[in-house]
Amino acid sequence: MPAVKKPVKLPHLDAIERRELRSTHSKTFAMPDGKLQCDIKVGTLQHYTDDDGSLRTCDTTVQQDAGKVFVDWLPYKFELHKKGIGFDFQSRESGRCSITLTGIGGSPFDSQQRLSPTIEGDKITFSEVEPGLDIVIRVLPARVKSWRIVKDETAPRTFEWLCEHDEDGRDKISDKLVGTDAAENQLELQTQTIAIDDTSFRFVETWTGNVKVRDRTTRVKSLSDVVSYPVSIDPTVDSSITANYDDGYEVLYYGTHSSQGYNIPILGSGSSFTGTYNTVLRFVSITVAQGATIDSAILSMNVTGKDTDYGGGTLYGCDQDNMPNTWYGGYSNNTTGRTKTASTATIARPTSTGIKNYDVTGIVQEIINRAGWASGNKIGLFAITSETTSDRRKTYFEDYQDAGTDEASLSITYTAGGGSSASSSISSSVSSSVSPSTSVSSSVSSSPSSSVSPSTSVSSSVSSSVSPSSSISSSISESPSSSVSPS
Repeated sequence: MPAVKKPVKLPHLDAIERRELRSTHSKTFAMPDGKLQCDIKVGTLQHYTDDDGSLRTCDTTVQQDAGKVFVDWLPYKFELHKKGIGFDFQSRESGRCSITLTGIGGSPFDSQQRLSPTIEGDKITFSEVEPGLDIVIRVLPARVKSWRIVKDETAPRTFEWLCEHDEDGRDKISDKLVGTDAAENQLELQTQTIAIDDTSFRFVETWTGNVKVRDRTTRVKSLSDVVSYPVSIDPTVDSSITANYDDGYEVLYYGTHSSQGYNIPILGSGSSFTGTYNTVLRFVSITVAQGATIDSAILSMNVTGKDTDYGGGTLYGCDQDNMPNTWYGGYSNNTTGRTKTASTATIARPTSTGIKNYDVTGIVQEIINRAGWASGNKIGLFAITSETTSDRRKTYFEDYQDAGTDEASLSITYTAGGGSSASSSISSSVSSSVSPSTSVSSSVSSSPSSSVSPSTSVSSSVSSSVSPSSSISSSISESPSSSVSPS
């Protein structure tokens, strides 16, 4: 099959990319009306630095060529093992690791067998690896994410992985593990790390078969063996640590900062035991010049669910020249402790799930007008809830690590100084923390293909931990196709 180049999604049919204005997280297009449009993803890399030093477009499409299943056009190189379930990860900066499935349900898993996973876009699925078990792997711009999907109570619950690495690769493997059942109850998970030598270890993941259920009145959690299937165990490997903190929430008890999390944006209130929740977002690499006229700025967020009802609040900007990546540490670094913009916007209580748009033009203008603002800086947005404790009104928004692609985005249209007009559409995906939850998908095809092992998330920027659990998508397309390096 001839080489295929993944097309670039243009904001307009006649738009032309200004490559000299590229950054790791943004693309800038010259529009037919003379304006510039800048698209930015927060937590999601749009470009990586190639071996020749140039910025090239990230392409997560899994390719096949001469029996090799791989992804080359990212900050790291990914290759699926030709036998068994596993993969190799090589950072373009430094660090190599290899993850291989060696045991399922307490019994050895034949890592030399040839499997036939299904490949679709950036996803590799190994179906029915064992009855009732699937393993899915997704190759993302900054990481490799994997799931073990347990589809019924008869499926295996224990998984063992062989993790091999060089000196810098060890830090890309995380020993954290998370997972939920179909009712979104957290799983009771256990992990064990068994050292082999300086460059390898075994990682054992076990789901006890219990879930953690919270009493809706007391909010106290207890274990239950009543499980809603399928169950997803999700471990992720990510080499970009700072990207983990580009979205999240802050918890306040009776108005005082208590804690924070960086996995799910939440806005609203729980019971008197759980306090109130504020949402935190950070958008990086915003290529808008200081003092530019902001014609419009729209924040888009995807509502994914609610508690008893939806919660609302007020949007503010972080009144700083450059939103740091340490918003999650210490009271002064959190939402309530930071200086906020005078300009605000309202987040009304949603009435349904789906994408909601909020006009934050005044907020962005106030930040861009700061004397210390510079193109390429970061903007922070805070949503402070108006709900009161015990209301149980909480809105859940899509997070960067969720399966979808509708994480928070910011679109800015502006007129640059000197009369030239520029439109910057910043689509910022909020990156979440890397946790090794595994989802296993059963069913393995017999046609020769490489299998995928524990999921790792790798990024070319900052190295983070890689969890040796992996989600593998089964079935690999037989016709070898090669890709052309994105421009």
